[in-house]
Amino acid sequence: MDRPAFLLDFRDWGVVRITGPDAIEFLQGTGTQDVAVIAKDSALPTIFLSEKGRPVALAWVVRDHEGEGVTLFAEPGSRDTLVPHLNGLRVMEEVEIAGPLGMPRLYGVAGRDRDAVAREWSRVLAGSEVVAADPVTFLLLAPGAERPGGVPDVLASANTPAAAEAWRISVGIPRGGVDFDKDRIATELSLPEAISLTKGCYVGQEVVARTTHRGAVRRRRIGFRYPARAGVLPRGTELRSGGGSSGFITSSALEPGTGRGLGMGYLSTEAPQGPGEVVAIHDSTTTQIEVAPWPL
Repeated sequence: MDRPAFLLDFRDWGVVRITGPDAIEFLQGTGTQDVAVIAKDSALPTIFLSEKGRPVALAWVVRDHEGEGVTLFAEPGSRDTLVPHLNGLRVMEEVEIAGPLGMPRLYGVAGRDRDAVAREWSRVLAGSEVVAADPVTFLLLAPGAERPGGVPDVLASANTPAAAEAWRISVGIPRGGVDFDKDRIATELSLPEAISLTKGCYVGQEVVARTTHRGAVRRRRIGFRYPARAGVLPRGTELRSGGGSSGFITSSALEPGTGRGLGMGYLSTEAPQGPGEVVAIHDSTTTQIEVAPWPL
């Protein structure tokens, strides 16, 4: 994963289109991101919340070059929850919601040179589109682009699911139903880049504002490294710090090539997080973990 650029198969992600004269206004009122600040040919993350500020879906938003539509790239755990959630919020808005079925095929390009390499690949993928984002650049394929004899050398280079999972954890993308659910609140997810604190009202904003400005968050999502000899630590593994139970693991994986352990989970905001202070307890085995900022 330290290569200048590498391809990720995002077949499990969902592509959703929102069109109509009220599309931008509708998205401004339903997601945490300020759609107005999104630059051309780029995408920003947004979280869709319940009225109680509980995360329902996570997606990246890109605006049409011209016109009034937007496209959403929903991570795998949000693929099946996003469209029903949006449909439930429609009242009088003139919007149409399509997908994830029948949408363009999605890949991701990761690595430090991802934008330049994605554009290079796009030139040999007829009708494809590149959308810059962080921590991944999106590559949309037009229908038929994957036909045999098209560009198999590029598409066949996509990383395995195990490698893609390790990459996801290393860059800190949480997966719906695994790393977040309706037991969490938006500000526990540690995704400040997905939340605008200056735009107008949106669903769940009151809870976001209250927990942001009053410091009412009891735990936050963290990333961590650990020795490879511990293997993959199961979801739900207890985290202890300062002598007491302080959190739990939601995802872990071994990084291909290095074999080091990578993980994410939740830890109390009051728990000590310094070197040697946090351990994972599984089957009476204690594993030292190192809390670290993303990318791990």
